[in-house]
Amino acid sequence: MCLDELQQLFNILKESFISIDNLFTIPSTPYKEKIIRKYASPIINALPVKGRYIFTGIVKKIRNPKSKLTLNYPMTYIENQIIAKTLKIHNLRPWWNKKAVICLSHDIDNVEGYRYTKTMAEIDAKYNIQSTFNFITHDYKIDKPFIHSIAHAGFEVGLHGYNHDQGFAFRNPKKIKTEIKMAIDALDTEEVVGYRSPALSISETLFQVLSEMNFLFDSTMQIASPFYYSVKLPYPYYFKKYDMWEIPLMVQDDNYFRDSSNSENDILGSIQHFIKDIISLNGVMTINMHPHIMTDNRKFYENFIKLIKQFSNDVAYSSTRSVIKYAKTNINNS
Repeated sequence: MCLDELQQLFNILKESFISIDNLFTIPSTPYKEKIIRKYASPIINALPVKGRYIFTGIVKKIRNPKSKLTLNYPMTYIENQIIAKTLKIHNLRPWWNKKAVICLSHDIDNVEGYRYTKTMAEIDAKYNIQSTFNFITHDYKIDKPFIHSIAHAGFEVGLHGYNHDQGFAFRNPKKIKTEIKMAIDALDTEEVVGYRSPALSISETLFQVLSEMNFLFDSTMQIASPFYYSVKLPYPYYFKKYDMWEIPLMVQDDNYFRDSSNSENDILGSIQHFIKDIISLNGVMTINMHPHIMTDNRKFYENFIKLIKQFSNDVAYSSTRSVIKYAKTNINNS
C-alpha cells in the first residue's frame, strides 16, 4: 500500500547516514543582509509597484550582472545522489500511488497580481490543478467573498503576510504576531494553515511565532537556490521544536523571468529537469508562479501546465496543505 511506502521512504531517509536535522536548520542571516532588509523594506514598499520592480531589478542585476540562468538541481547535491541510488532498488510509489508530487503555488505580492488571481485560478481549474494562493492582506483590498469562492473551489488559501516586508522575519515578536493576526483576520477563513514569508525572509523568531499561532506548516526554505541557503532535500520535514512542518520551495518563476534572460524552451527544459530529478527521489516539488509575472506570460503559463501534466503517470498534483496533512497522518516522526 502507498501509505506503507510513504513510511518506507522516510525510513530510508533516516537510514541514509545523512544528517537531515542539520540540513533543515533555520539559517542565521548575515548581519548586513538583515540590516538592509529591515531598513530598506519600508522605503521600497512606499514606492509605486513599477518603482519596486525597477529597484529590485537593479539589485538582481548587481547580483547576476550577466543575466545568466544559474540554478542548482536536486541531483546536483551528493546527498540526493546517495538517496536516489538507494531508492532505485525499491521502486516506491509513496504519494497517492505516485512516485512524486508537484505542488503549484502562487504568491500574490501586489495589486497587479491580485487582479490576475481569478484568471490563474481558472487556468489551474481547467487542468485540474488544486493550487495554493498565498495572499498579502494590506497592500491590496481583500474581497472576502472571492477568497471564500477560491476555498470552496478546492484551492488552498495560504498566508504571505500583512504586507510584502522583506525584513519581516527580523521584526520583534510582538510586531510579527500582530501583523500575522491582522492578515488572518482579513482573509476571514479557518483554512489558513500554511505560510510563506515575504521575500523568503526567515528566522527562529518567525518560526516561534508561527508555532504559537498554530500554523501547520511553513514553505519558505529553499531547496536549490544558487544565491541563498538551501536545505537540499526535496521532502517535507517535521520540526519537533515547533510542532510544525516545512515543505521547502524548489522553483521560483522570477529566477527565469526577472533574474535572467531565457527562451520559453529553455525555461520548460529546466523545469522538466527538476521534475525528472524529483521523480528519481520520490520527492515533493513546490513551484511558485507569481500572478503579476504571469500576467504578461499567459501562453507560457499554459504551456508550463501542459508540461507538468505530461508526467501524470508518475506525479500527483496537490496543494501544499494536502501534502503536509498526508505526511503528518502517515509518517511516524517519533
